[in-house]
Amino acid sequence: MNRLRIQSSSGKKYLPIYLVMAVMLAIFLIFQHDFTKYGFSSLCNQICMLSIVTFAEMLIILMGGIDMSVGPLTAMLNCFAAANMGRFIALSGGNVLVGCILTALATMLIGCLCGLLNGVMVVYGKLQPIIVSIATGSVFSGLAVIFLPQPGGTVERGYAKFLAGRWFGLLPGSLVLMAVCIVCIWIPLRRSRWGHAIYAIGGSENSAFLSGINVERIKLQTYVLSGFLVSIAGLYLTAQASSGDPNGCADLATKAITASVIGGTALSGGEGSYAGAYPGAMILSLILGILIFLKISSFFQNLSQGVLLIAVLGFTAMRKMQQEQALQRGKAV
Repeated sequence: MNRLRIQSSSGKKYLPIYLVMAVMLAIFLIFQHDFTKYGFSSLCNQICMLSIVTFAEMLIILMGGIDMSVGPLTAMLNCFAAANMGRFIALSGGNVLVGCILTALATMLIGCLCGLLNGVMVVYGKLQPIIVSIATGSVFSGLAVIFLPQPGGTVERGYAKFLAGRWFGLLPGSLVLMAVCIVCIWIPLRRSRWGHAIYAIGGSENSAFLSGINVERIKLQTYVLSGFLVSIAGLYLTAQASSGDPNGCADLATKAITASVIGGTALSGGEGSYAGAYPGAMILSLILGILIFLKISSFFQNLSQGVLLIAVLGFTAMRKMQQEQALQRGKAV
């Protein structure tokens, strides 16, 4: 019975976010008059990469950190895949399928290693996550330019259609990819000891350590998982753009943080869920899409993103203050 109440309370918590998402979607549909099955695919493609990167960012925020390197890492992996897909196909004797699989595996491996690098510097270097990620983000940006000095690269058409096209002529591949991330990664993680440990570390690292959680190991594993998710986003971006661009993800980290906060993830750690982060990413994507429909300049698009983040943070701080005041009144009584 108690578990049922907790689940019900959690569902009510994210209800306002989904209501806002529904309103934004309705406004978006008003502007996009020709919203056919192609429009639905376009919407899913627009949201997919941001939602996966938001997932990766949210995992670090849940532990009380901030990762500013998710954008540069996505760009680097995108450039690596676009620059080397042709080489992997040639290496496999011209077999396109094997070459694409080798490209994906190599990209995922690099993503995991980059996540591990961030984790090692945070865990064993005892450095602040935001400082580490700014430094490694600069390295990743430099490597992206080395892999692909200018936008371009070679991306197989079949690979692009598989991830960014429509399956059986109807189902967007991007929607399938998001569903796989939820069903195969988030749900098992959330129900596992690993997932519970992530929340415990974000709530209080000392308490988590005293309760027997191997904090260092959990942090390293989570940074690796975050890097793996970013690699999926990079591979998807490669399919969607059919090319690589070293400067294509300049503000992606800010967008991922904003989407996480909109979705109810606390920057202090220990509170949040992909159930909120996904609609947060969708709301942000829809807002930017609506501004594009209105032909508003990119400057004001960035301005609206910053104002939205400040507003959400202000609302969160106000709500926390009200909760603390209510708690104090309860103790006084």
